[in-house]
Amino acid sequence: MKITISAIAFLTSSVLSLTSVQGHGLIEYPPSRNQICGVETKPHEVIYGGNPATPECEDPFTEDFTGGYSFMSVLTHDIGRMGGRSDHVCGFDSETWQGGATPWDIAMDWPTTDMEAGRQEIRWNIAWGPHFLDTEEFRYWITKPGFEFDSGSELSWDDFDEEPFCVLFYSDNDRSGNPDVVADIQSTTFSTYCDIPPRGGRHVIYGEWGRNEWTYERFHGCIDVMFEGDPVSEDPEDSEDPEDPTPPTAAPTAESPSEDSEPVPAPSCVVRIRDGANPWWAGLDVGFDVPTIVLDFSDTGLDLGDVTVDASNFNAEYSGQTITLTKPNWVSGSNPGYIGINGNNVADLASFEPPFCGAVTRRYLREA
Repeated sequence: MKITISAIAFLTSSVLSLTSVQGHGLIEYPPSRNQICGVETKPHEVIYGGNPATPECEDPFTEDFTGGYSFMSVLTHDIGRMGGRSDHVCGFDSETWQGGATPWDIAMDWPTTDMEAGRQEIRWNIAWGPHFLDTEEFRYWITKPGFEFDSGSELSWDDFDEEPFCVLFYSDNDRSGNPDVVADIQSTTFSTYCDIPPRGGRHVIYGEWGRNEWTYERFHGCIDVMFEGDPVSEDPEDSEDPEDPTPPTAAPTAESPSEDSEPVPAPSCVVRIRDGANPWWAGLDVGFDVPTIVLDFSDTGLDLGDVTVDASNFNAEYSGQTITLTKPNWVSGSNPGYIGINGNNVADLASFEPPFCGAVTRRYLREA
């Protein structure tokens, strides 16, 4: 099939116009994968000829030509890595790709940037959607000390430390409140400053920019970096007193937040059982400020399979013992909506406990 320059230009402008309407951003320094292959090198430059800044971008753009223009739209609407693991690391199962792999998840020899341990800047470019007002936090993870990069294998969460090495909070009401987060309104950037852990050799830093409960929109990206020296061992030997070594003690292992981890409560959510509950009827008042929550009936003593639920005040989706609720504009934490539960002489309906009101995390997305 012959593709003309005008057709390429039309496709490029159409995709960029579509994604820019929705806003968004990425890590521009040190350059993330989607900065290198997206901002600096476009798909048509490597696929159909041109002078690409990074010829290596041909591999990811061959896999997903159109997706390469959505470099600023690697996003989800949840609380990110703290809520559980994704199948794909760098794109975090982005909604833009319907949960699939992005061009920046593919296995290849990605270009690297030199990095040193200690305080370093990580800068986000949010020109495609300058959401300063509702920005809440930035989080960063790094690969384990013993990590060995494999250009033939996609990254996995087992490659990374369980806990973020840097968590920074931001409030637009007090822009100077955190000296490690600098909002530059004119240049539409966030400069974040973190203490990078000591590493040797090649590593990957994964980052998130999270907006608050107004949307829970979150952006994801990976930075490939190179430290001086050889890889640092995960279990360095204690050489301070070799003549009288202290028996090692097992360090506590942090459980990865997965489907089986503890659910995260939704902020400002109120669930109240109305008076008069009986084996034929119970009413719930449910109020919350975030757009969407999950009601989890697992520990209530009530089996939803034994009753009929009327949640017509909300947009409701049902899955086993959970109900995902998206609220209308009039519902809030102080102005609840109504849910009716009807049964046919179901004894538990008269005595069940209020359901848990959870934030929308991967725990619930995977169970749905």
